[in-house]
Amino acid sequence: MSRRLRHVLLAIGALVVLVGLDGAFYTVREGQVAVVTRFGRVIRSAVPPGLHSKIPLADTLHIFDGRLRTLPMAGFAVFTHDRKRVKVEAYVKWRISDARQYLAAVDGNRRTAARRLQEIVESALRAFFGRKDLEAAIAGPGGKLAAAVNKSLGGYGIKVVDVRLLRIGLSRAMVRAFDENMEATLRARAQEITARGAEDADAARAQAGRQRAAILAAAYVKAQTIRGKADAKAAALYAAAYGRHPHFFVFYRSLRNYERGFANGHTVLILGPDSGLLRYLPIGSGR
Repeated sequence: MSRRLRHVLLAIGALVVLVGLDGAFYTVREGQVAVVTRFGRVIRSAVPPGLHSKIPLADTLHIFDGRLRTLPMAGFAVFTHDRKRVKVEAYVKWRISDARQYLAAVDGNRRTAARRLQEIVESALRAFFGRKDLEAAIAGPGGKLAAAVNKSLGGYGIKVVDVRLLRIGLSRAMVRAFDENMEATLRARAQEITARGAEDADAARAQAGRQRAAILAAAYVKAQTIRGKADAKAAALYAAAYGRHPHFFVFYRSLRNYERGFANGHTVLILGPDSGLLRYLPIGSGR
């Protein structure tokens, strides 16, 4: 064997060794999921992040993006339970939950997975709107729809985290009818609140009236009690004064009668000369 041929064979062997070594190791990064197959049969799944080895030429590496993905869905028409036709736009949050199932179901093809996922979500949305009237459907499906989609996706290695509505397109007539219905509902609610407020106000006024009457009655009783005690005390004082100085007491009462009778300066009395009221008034003056 010539020297030149030997060098060529050594170079080819070194190249084969380098290629083999390069294909014998692989790296799985954070956020990735990997599956290793040997002649089409899965020999390793759920490979953790890090550096790993495989048999060159015999083993095939399949690496997928395991992070959360967003699938936007173009608008499509659906019918509500009350036969209203609306156009729905939505988006889906999903990720790969089982790389082995994902590889077997869609051959690891992201477009195939997205197309199948969109079909299932669209079917679930049609079913949701078909069970709801328009007003109830506008609130959105919530988390129950994601659970229903995941149930239909069994065996695909895909998990739907959330399904949200982006837009619900309504015709002008439907928007007008919806606005009128909303306005009527709000007006009825306002009238109900107003009537309830008026009823509460009447009840408060009646309660206040009862409390006022009770307070006035209690005050009147208290005032009468005080007045009675005062009159009794005054009568006692009068009786005591009368018992000590009866002539002075008669004179004092006559003066009090004069004071009350002539207080305004315009009182005219027609009395006989023997009237007791004139007892302490001079009657010789002609007045």
